[in-house]
Amino acid sequence: MTLTLKNACENDRDLLFQWVNDKQCRANSFHSAAVPYAEHCAWFAEKLNDSMCQMYIYYVDETPIGQIRIDLKNGEGYISYSVANEYRGQGHGFNMLKLVESKLQSGISRLIGFVKYDNVTSQRTFKKNKYVEVRENDYIKYYKEFNY
Repeated sequence: MTLTLKNACENDRDLLFQWVNDKQCRANSFHSAAVPYAEHCAWFAEKLNDSMCQMYIYYVDETPIGQIRIDLKNGEGYISYSVANEYRGQGHGFNMLKLVESKLQSGISRLIGFVKYDNVTSQRTFKKNKYVEVRENDYIKYYKEFNY
């Protein structure tokens, strides 16, 4: 079994649209309303052309099963990831975090993820990857320091 991250491209737009509107994905998102297609297309085009965004599709062998995005700001990378419904609960979130860490550019000192209190699976994923947990009022912040 080969696990890889490939740079997202224009051909991934509709797959990501399908994933972003998955019921569980919406429930775990901080903005839980369904995403209209036109809004998604505009967002996706913007992210693909944003030099401060690293967006990847996660593959098991040749099958795309998840996405992970790092939005860069002031030397920190903000993580957003999701796994396709039929592949959840198999450790793929853990694998994506590990793989994306190996792709970090120099100058990134910290990765940060924000997780809702009821998203226990993502909490476990960050903890298993040795991220520091900080409990806030409305969410849990996870971070990991890097020295490049």
